[in-house]
Amino acid sequence: MSTKKLTIELFISSHCLHCAQAIGLLTAAVKHEDISELKIINLNALANTNVYPHIRSVPFIQVGDFEFPGKLKKAELDGWVLAQQEGDFASHYFASLFMAGQISQVEHFIERKPGYWLNIIKLAQDSTIKMQVRIGITALFESLSNEFIKTVQTDKMISSLIEATNTSNHAIRVDLVYLLSLIYSAFKLGNNTHLALNNFINTMANDPSDEIKEIIEDVFN
Repeated sequence: MSTKKLTIELFISSHCLHCAQAIGLLTAAVKHEDISELKIINLNALANTNVYPHIRSVPFIQVGDFEFPGKLKKAELDGWVLAQQEGDFASHYFASLFMAGQISQVEHFIERKPGYWLNIIKLAQDSTIKMQVRIGITALFESLSNEFIKTVQTDKMISSLIEATNTSNHAIRVDLVYLLSLIYSAFKLGNNTHLALNNFINTMANDPSDEIKEIIEDVFN
């Protein structure tokens, strides 16, 4: 378990009621050592607020690369702290967005910071995630599989997904094969190939599962 604590930036304005609540929750977390550093920026006190053009409402919280606009709830903060302790804040962040139906926000984030595909891959292999998260991951791949194959970690991520299909959980296995089929189609569309993925797809054509056979048939058609 990670011992690294959260470092948080909180953006507020002078007359924001929800900002006072966020300050209270976050300062209490600092006192309990769940947060190592809290920086509070009052936008009203800045000579030029244009330095933060992405902030359109307050309270607005920044945790590294991750943004959380809107009212802060204690349960949400507790989730951040636990995710940080477990060493995978990024996956927690994406799962939260998928649960909220904010798939387009994940798409924009991944397009800007493709290194986080690794966290999406980790989520896809997690049998404990909720159905809405799994649906979100599928939608993300359907939208951005072409971007996926351009990342420097593509080989590593494909290998990880292929290895993860060796599971006794049939539903997870079907989902992972479908994601791999989308990646395969993206390579095919660009007139490119990936040897390990090609071999996997060809092998899956003879899989005992009718669901998986149907996925592979769609790829070949």
